[in-house]
Amino acid sequence: MTSPPGRSSKPLSSTALRRLVSDLAGKIDQMEQEVEQLRLDNSNLHVDNQALKDEIARLKHLPPRPPFKPFSMEKAIQPRRAGPGRRRPRRQTGSGHARGNDPNRGS
Repeated sequence: MTSPPGRSSKPLSSTALRRLVSDLAGKIDQMEQEVEQLRLDNSNLHVDNQALKDEIARLKHLPPRPPFKPFSMEKAIQPRRAGPGRRRPRRQTGSGHARGNDPNRGS
């Protein structure tokens, strides 16, 4: 067992290693709580920001926003599977001849 980077190169004892892992687990828990709080704050700020945009639009006598249509991120994440009768469309070329093989050209 080796020590974390930045410390001496002596191996850690099992009790020191357990203490280190315990400290790191505590820091991870604390950071997860902070991230959750920041996500909540961010969500609240988005709601407040949209309310302010709506208020500005109302004061400027702009038309209201269209209704929000929820979408599913799962659809965007999952790739479409090609069905048994589904093929990729073929590329269309100008004359149907490969490039450089023009029969009208005398080369």
